[in-house]
This record gives sequence, C-alpha cells and structure tokens, in this order.
Amino acid sequence: MTSKIAIIGFCLLMCSFNGQSQEFGIEVNGGMLGLRFDNPGGSQSKPQAGGGVGVQYIFPLSAHFGLLTGIGGGYYNTKTTLHNDAAFSSWQVDNTGSAFQYNISTAGYSEKQCFLAAAIPVMLHYHTVGNNTQWYLNAGTKFILPFNEKIKATAQQLNLSGYYPDYNVEVFNVPQHGFAAINNWQSSRSIELKPTATLSGSTGISFKLGERMHLYTGVYIDMGLTDMKKADSYNSLIGYNSAGSVNPPAGGVFSVGNTGDAKLFACGLQVKLGLEHKKRKPVQQPSAEPVKEVAQQVTAQPATPQEQSKQVVQEEIVQAPPPVNQAMREADSSVFKQPVTFGVLGQTTIPETAYPHLDSMVVILNKYSATHLEIVGHTCNIGSENENIKVGEERAKAVAAYLQSKGIAAERMHLRSAGLSDPIVPNSSANNRQVNRRVTIILK
Repeated sequence: MTSKIAIIGFCLLMCSFNGQSQEFGIEVNGGMLGLRFDNPGGSQSKPQAGGGVGVQYIFPLSAHFGLLTGIGGGYYNTKTTLHNDAAFSSWQVDNTGSAFQYNISTAGYSEKQCFLAAAIPVMLHYHTVGNNTQWYLNAGTKFILPFNEKIKATAQQLNLSGYYPDYNVEVFNVPQHGFAAINNWQSSRSIELKPTATLSGSTGISFKLGERMHLYTGVYIDMGLTDMKKADSYNSLIGYNSAGSVNPPAGGVFSVGNTGDAKLFACGLQVKLGLEHKKRKPVQQPSAEPVKEVAQQVTAQPATPQEQSKQVVQEEIVQAPPPVNQAMREADSSVFKQPVTFGVLGQTTIPETAYPHLDSMVVILNKYSATHLEIVGHTCNIGSENENIKVGEERAKAVAAYLQSKGIAAERMHLRSAGLSDPIVPNSSANNRQVNRRVTIILK
C-alpha cells in the first residue's frame, strides 16, 4: 500500500508542475487487454477486448523531446479453456477429519478473468516538428495497480471423486459428501493480483487542430515484466464442498500449481486530445508618460493684456503634441534594433519575456505617429523552406496583433516573412538556431 501511495503522489506532484509549453492530454484507448500465461491443462490464455482512459502531461525537455506522465485506468479481460480430458488432483480433508485425494475432471470448462487497474506512465516522448502534422513516439514504463479482480468459470460437466488411501477406496456419486457428476456448472469468486511494471511504447501521427490543440492517433503496446499471480487459500481448480456437491465453488486455473507466470499484455489503438498549457502572467499596461507642464510665474499684480496674450501662446507651444514628421531620437530608435526572440522551434506565440520589450515600443510609437513599421518573421534552418516561410509569417502576425491590441494602427504595420534566408548568426549550433528564431522590426 505504501508503494502505491508513493507512486500516485509522485504522479500528482509532476502534474502540479507548471512549466512553459507543457501539454495536457485526455487519452482513450482500446484493443486486447488481459493476462498471458501457459495453461498445461488447456489452451494458452487469450487477452480479450478491453479499454481505458487517462489524463497525461508532457513536459518539454527540448524541441523534440519531452517527459510524459499522468494517470489512467483500464479494464482487462482474459479467457482460458481446458481440454476435455484434463484431470486435476489435490489433497483435502472431509467433515470427519479424514484426508483424501480430491480428483476433478472437466468437460467444456471455460474461465474468464477480469479486473480494473490504475496505470501510471513514465515515458520519454519524441516528436518531429511541423506546422500541421507530426510523427510521435513514446517509450518507457507503466506502473500497473490492479483491483476488483474476479473470475467467472463455467463447465458443461464436472466429475468429482475422492480417493482415500487409508482404505484404498475411491468414492463416486455421493453428492451429500461432495462427490458427484454435475452438469452445466458455473461459479465466480474474487481473487487478488500483484502490481506490476511494463515495457510500453506507442507511435502514430498528431494533427494540429488549433493554435494550442493537437489530435494524436496511433497504436500502443504494454508488456508486463513480472508475474501477477498471488497465492490464496484455494489450492484446487474446483473447491471441495463438504456440505454437498450442489454448487462447489470455483478455485480457478491460478489455483492449479503448474500454471505458468501470468504477465500483463495489452495492445490496440489510442486517440488523445492534447491541449498546450502555458501559464502566463498578466501583462501590465504601460503607464502613460506624465505630461510635463511648464509652470507659469504668477505675479502678485494682474497681468496686462499683452502679457496675457504672450502667456497663452507660450502654454500652447509647450502643450502642443510633437509634429508628425519629427525625427526619432537615437535613444528611442535603438529600442527597435533588438529583435523579439522566439527561441523554441516552431513556436508562433509571443514568449512571455518579450512583453516588456514590446510595451516599450508601443510607448515610443505613440510619440512618433508618422512612423511606419516593417515586421519581418525569421526562422532557423530546420524544416523545409515552405514550412519556415509559414512559421515566419505567423510570428510576424503575432507581433503585429499584439501592437495593434495596444493601440498601434494596422495601416502603420507591413508584414513579411524571411523564413530561413536571413540568419543573424550561422545555424551551426542549437544556441545559434535559437537566436535566429526571431521577429525584427524595421522603422520606415
């Protein structure tokens, strides 16, 4: 129980982390889910139809890699059968205290095992980079915590007898002591399974549905690493009922000593809706520059009409806005020489760290209303030329939209994309490529 709580606590701790550009996902999967084990008395077990749901988080480690974790639940279903000539024996004690060999033979025996389980994945996530479609691959492990395990057994016929070695006698057809032939038998009971870990992988294609939404479709496989059988009080395929043989309880194939290791197996299709989550601090509105007013000397004696006229002219000159053709000061124009760096491959949303820089541009542009801008989007050299042109356009549009939301007229802004054609530095390293992913603003 302690290990289960620790694993769940670790998962919830990871899910509470708020990193930049992490992704939250809701997954649904279906396929063949169950246990695989050798059954010497019959056919090998076969996982049956099942499915599961879960929530996941992907924390980015780089442009292509991330850490995937979360929590989910699944329904697992297994079926196994016995040959008609299969026979089983175990030692039992009757209601008089005599030990005997309990002999069982079956015809048309079938058993279903089903259980629910919580699953906690810890996997490395890889994806390619593209505007609309990406290939992804997940590989790692899952911790499986089973609960609510049950078996349901049926048989066309059971033949139950007891051999007493002290008397060298085998007893048949004594129903009141639990020895008889029973037709159309069925029974069920709860069992216990042990937790396990799996080797897990999945792969497929993701499609972009919106600026922060992706649809993942693909296949997955889980292969258990340890035996999930757990010893219990039953040691016989069919429990001995000393009070009579009307409906002897099921023990199950796990109660037969020579059953092989039961390991979890699951494979099938999965669909996930991924939502990019990016915690953004509220942007403070730039404060308007205080209007500087020139204090007028007030004399004790009333001003003459000529002095009043001169005073009005002086106030109008001081308070008049700068002319529209005023040349921009060097200190102001230098602000526009610094680009807006995006950094992350394929990112088209403005980084949070760029907001103060853009806000300072807004203040300057409000002082020089005749200034027009050329907003140019740039990328690194990863990806095709067409893809990079589109990413550059989206970056330029994002910057223009932000400036327009702050009151800069749209007709003052002219957009274009340079794609990968105009790097600041050679695209020879990861750091250089991050610098080249930018938007430059040219004053006109």
